[in-house]
Amino acid sequence: MPCKGSRAKAKNFTCRLTSAASSNSSKHGQKTNRQRKPDNYLNKQIEYSCVNQKFSFIVFFMAVLCFAFLQGCSMHGPSITSQDRNYQDMAVAMQDTSFCDKMEDWRYNESCYYYVAEAKQDPLICDKIKDWALKDSCYSAVARAKQDAFICDEIQSQEEKDSCHSNITRAKQGLLLCEKLADQREKGSCYAGIAMAKQDISICDKIPGQEYKDYCYREVAVAKQDLSICEKIQTQESKDWCYGVMAKTDPSICDKIQDRIEKDSCYSTVALVKNDPSICDRIQTQQLKDSCHAGFP
Repeated sequence: MPCKGSRAKAKNFTCRLTSAASSNSSKHGQKTNRQRKPDNYLNKQIEYSCVNQKFSFIVFFMAVLCFAFLQGCSMHGPSITSQDRNYQDMAVAMQDTSFCDKMEDWRYNESCYYYVAEAKQDPLICDKIKDWALKDSCYSAVARAKQDAFICDEIQSQEEKDSCHSNITRAKQGLLLCEKLADQREKGSCYAGIAMAKQDISICDKIPGQEYKDYCYREVAVAKQDLSICEKIQTQESKDWCYGVMAKTDPSICDKIQDRIEKDSCYSTVALVKNDPSICDRIQTQQLKDSCHAGFP
């Protein structure tokens, strides 16, 4: 029988041994039992070797899969807790990093610094971030918001630094440059950068694609602290986020949020900011309500 496949030299050698053993058996068909015994023993050893190779390959393959699975689990990690989320929302709403410092998970603690730095347009807050990639992104976000190219020079990654300078150059050259961009994502980012810098929502209207347009409205609304701009947002998730940040000390704004979890988180944030535990009673999600009350002595 011909040998199929060419996966490994060992397997080919095994196949040649099998062919040689079969040929030798056909030429000397009248061998005694004593003579056939070594041939049978050799064939069984060869078969055992093939099976053992296949088994080893399967074990190795399963080990790789298990390792990849465990690595994936460790990379994603646990999601943000409701308490940490409340602190983050309060930090952004009040533009106060002291709320970030109260968060238990250091990964979200650094993300909190990023959001506050962008909202406050303060590059010094980026210095608190230890993760260099997130710190670079923070400098880039603040530089774009302030239209200050000098902040780009704080970025370590050359690629990120070049992108930062490029975005600011485009914004300073004006809307005509944005209109010339063929890539829709780049065009939307260009318009959004100018709109945020000038706090002009009319520029957001030029953005193709609702997702980027809503992002532009959201950022300008927060920059101007203008609740009415949130109404222009079409994507419900972005609109809820806009209301949540703008609520600050007014729980009635939380009433506008459609998503139940986002609304309850908004109530919890306002309750902590106002130091008013009675607002926690508006929360319907029991776990979030308990967490809200637990924040008061």
